[in-house]
Amino acid sequence: MDWAELLRKTFDFESGQLHSFERFLGNVDSEEPTLPLCSFGTRQEADTWLSAHPRPPHGARVEIAGQSYSVGYSRDSGLRVLVRRPPLEELKRTEQPDDD
Repeated sequence: MDWAELLRKTFDFESGQLHSFERFLGNVDSEEPTLPLCSFGTRQEADTWLSAHPRPPHGARVEIAGQSYSVGYSRDSGLRVLVRRPPLEELKRTEQPDDD
């Protein structure tokens, strides 16, 4: 089995979205930002979606009021979280120089 086949099977298993695989694979090696799985106007809308989803796609990107978030989901514990993904510019501003 080659890496693309393994990646496809992992994606299919994790997300349950067979129709989106080609788009997902196209974004794997791309420097372009990935498209969000869903977009919401408010955090409350996103939390409602997350709690109602039977099997949230762990690691998927969602957008809330223009901000990027990652979906976190543990099948074992049932824990569901949305973690804000700061933009690259914000991360660069917070980098600390090495103390050599």
